Amino acid sequence: MNLVNRDSVKKLVEEYLYPEYQNLPISTRFRIKESLRFGLNFWTEEKLYDQFPSTNAAFEIPQQMTAKELYKQIWDDMFDHEDITVLDMTKYQESN
Repeated sequence: MNLVNRDSVKKLVEEYLYPEYQNLPISTRFRIKESLRFGLNFWTEEKLYDQFPSTNAAFEIPQQMTAKELYKQIWDDMFDHEDITVLDMTKYQESN
C-alpha cells in the first residue's frame, strides 16, 4: 500500500478502518473520533508520529508525508471532511 498515493489512503479507510470502526460500540467510536480530533488540534508532529506504533498497523508512515497529513486524510475519509476544529477545549480530558 502506497500511502503517499491519496487513493491508497481512501482504500485503507473504505475497506478496513471504517468497517472496523462501525463495528465498535457508539461510545468507543465517539472516544476514537474525539481523540483523533484532539490530537490533530493540539499534539505536535512528534507526538502524533509516536502514537502510530500503537495502531498496530502493518505499514509505516511514508517518509514523504507527516503523521498529521496522514491522520488528517484518514479523518477526512472517515468523517466526510467534517471540521476538526476544537471550539471548547474544556470538554476534553487527556488521559494515558
